[in-house]
Amino acid sequence: MTTSKTSSTPSFGDPYEILGLDQSASESVINKAFRKLSLQLHPDKQQGKTESEKKRTSTQFHNLKEAKTFLLTPSLRQPYDLERTSRLRRKKQDHARDEQMTAHRRKMKQDLAEKEAFLMKKTVDENKLHKRNRKGEKSKIDLINKLRSEGKRRREEHAEKTAEGHLKRAMKLQKKEKEEIQSRQVRLKWSRKRISISPSEHSIADMLSRRFGEVSNVVMIGSKGNSAIVTFRAVSSCQPCVDFYATSDEMRATLVVDREEDSTLNDCVDSSTNNFSSYDNENLADQRKRQAAEREHIIREMMETERQSKSESFILPSQKESENVYPLNFPNSDNFVSLSTPLEKLQQFEKTFLNGMISEKVLMKMQV
Repeated sequence: MTTSKTSSTPSFGDPYEILGLDQSASESVINKAFRKLSLQLHPDKQQGKTESEKKRTSTQFHNLKEAKTFLLTPSLRQPYDLERTSRLRRKKQDHARDEQMTAHRRKMKQDLAEKEAFLMKKTVDENKLHKRNRKGEKSKIDLINKLRSEGKRRREEHAEKTAEGHLKRAMKLQKKEKEEIQSRQVRLKWSRKRISISPSEHSIADMLSRRFGEVSNVVMIGSKGNSAIVTFRAVSSCQPCVDFYATSDEMRATLVVDREEDSTLNDCVDSSTNNFSSYDNENLADQRKRQAAEREHIIREMMETERQSKSESFILPSQKESENVYPLNFPNSDNFVSLSTPLEKLQQFEKTFLNGMISEKVLMKMQV
C-alpha cells in the first residue's frame, strides 16, 4: 500500500527514508549518514555515467542536502515527527485490519479502490477534454470572426473600386459626349449698335439653317442679350459658318472649344490615377474622404469654368477699331472721293443724311 503524503510532508520526500535513518536519529547520526551518502552521490563522482544517470544522481544529491537541512532544523522536524508517527500508526492499524479481513472483503476493498481510481482518472480526463474543447471552440469562434472581418473588408474594397470605376466611366462618357456636342457648336456674337433688331433664337436657327445646314438647338447666353450658342446637326456646318462671318462687321462666329476645362479635368483624373500607389497604406475611411474631396474638387472646377464661359463678354474686332480710329470711314461714292479733307467729308455726310429734315440754310449755320 503506497503511503500518501500530507501537507506537512516535504516536497522532496521523506527525509528519514532519503538518509536511511530511524525517526530517533540524533544530529551526529544524521551528519554521518549525510557524509556517507554524499560521497556516493556527489557530481564529481559520476564520471563515466550516462546523462540520464547523472541527472538522476544530481536530483538525489539535491534531495539529500534538503533532507539533512530539514532534520537539523527543530522547527521543521518536530511537527513532521508528530505527523509521521501518526501516519505510521494508522498504516500499521490498516495493515492489521487487512490481515483480519476475509479474502472476500479484501477483494471488495480492492475493487472499490480500483473504481475510485478509475472514476478519478475519468473525471480528470473529462476535465481536460472539456478544457480542450472550450479552447478549440474559442479558436473556431475567433477564426469565424476573423473570416467575417476579412470578408467585410474585401466587400468594402470591391464596392469602393466598383464605384470608382463607374465614376471614371461616367466622367469619360460625359467628356466624350461634351466633346461631340462642342464639335457641332459655334458661338455667335453680334453688335447691337449695328443690328437695329436683336435676333431671336428662332430667327437665328432659321437664318443659319438656310445658309449652312440644319440647326438642332440655339441657346441665348450672356447678360447683354447679344450672344448665343448654336448647335448644328452636322460638324461640317460649323467651319463654313465661322468663315462666313469672319469679315462681318455685324456678327462674328467662333468654334466652341473648352480646352481649359478638358485639361483641368484630365489633370485631376491623371493625378488621381497616378497617386494611387502612394495611398496603398491608408485605411478605408481616409481613402473614402480623399476620393470624396477629389470628386468635389472636379465638380467645382467644372461649375466655375462653365460660369466663366457664360459670363464672359465678346467684343468684335471691327467694333474695337471703330471706337479708337479717327477719322471716320465714309462711303466710297463719287460725292465723297472728290473731297480732300475729313471736315468736308463730314459736312457732305451731314448734308446727305439730314436732307429733307432741315433746310440747307439752317444746316450751314449749324456747320459754321
